[in-house]
Amino acid sequence: MTATLLQAHDAAVRSFFEDHRLAAEIFTFILPREVAEAIDMGVLRERKDRYTDSDLRWSGTDVSFDARMREIPVALYMMLDHQSSVDRMMPLRLWQNIGRLWYTEVSVHEGRRTLPFVLPMVLTNAPDLWTAPTDIGMLIEGAGRWPAAFADLMPRLPYVVSDLRAMTNEALASANLSPSSRLFLLALRNGKHPDIVAMFDSWRWLLDATGDEPGGLRVKRIVVAYLALVAPDMTQETMMHIGQTAGFEPEWIRHSFAWKQLQQGLAKGREEGLSEGLARGREEGREEERPEQTRRILVALLGTRFGPVPPNVQRKVNKAKLDELEAWTCRMVTAASVEDVFR
Repeated sequence: MTATLLQAHDAAVRSFFEDHRLAAEIFTFILPREVAEAIDMGVLRERKDRYTDSDLRWSGTDVSFDARMREIPVALYMMLDHQSSVDRMMPLRLWQNIGRLWYTEVSVHEGRRTLPFVLPMVLTNAPDLWTAPTDIGMLIEGAGRWPAAFADLMPRLPYVVSDLRAMTNEALASANLSPSSRLFLLALRNGKHPDIVAMFDSWRWLLDATGDEPGGLRVKRIVVAYLALVAPDMTQETMMHIGQTAGFEPEWIRHSFAWKQLQQGLAKGREEGLSEGLARGREEGREEERPEQTRRILVALLGTRFGPVPPNVQRKVNKAKLDELEAWTCRMVTAASVEDVFR
């Protein structure tokens, strides 16, 4: 996966968790019930820890929060890493980040004689189920075959995994979460699905509900920006459709940061060609796919703006060449009627 796509995944997660109410809700969703109930989620305070290891090219935790226990007067840190691919060395990464956090605490609070508890979590939307070891002891050579006398000497660092690939869209859509959290997790799970545009259209009810709650507009912006950067074969026409489906005006969409990022991405190609250029993408066969994709987008936009598409209009679109389809799609931005589109 390219660095640009990794940044898109991680930036979306970090942006979403800036809303501490939503962060608390996701933590409660991820953690075992007894663990979540023991933590006072109402006093979360975000940390700005970013740990890096230039030699191993490891980036640190995506989100980190201070929290407190309900029954005992101690603090704990909640550390969440987002993973868009399965990383077998995840326990070692967490071990390293927790160690750095502890060293920071000791250096900042001189004379400290205890270490804070750190609760590590991984939220993954990898295309495959999470199969990496969930405890650092599982990485030790010969794990499971050592004599019983060594059991207490083996290192341990278990972590909680929330694997979106192990959940169905139906389960996420009906989860006991706010509309904003459900929408975000669905987008995170399905962002690279080839049918994401059709899926997004089917989430209109969830988009409306998200827009009605506090902070919902911001979440919809995060989701639209995320899909603009990670969805397969994303075009400006497709982003315009997604943005309008989410309830945004064309003017806002064209001036959004995601639109500008998409323009740059299209100039370089999508995931296979983010560094190759759109021309290279066409050479690799995308030219043959674009007319049909543009037809689908145009018909979807026509239906959204003007209602059911008449048969004669559908036939006209089916026979059109790519340059005509692109011209008509561009006119969708300002057209007041179907006739204006095909003038």
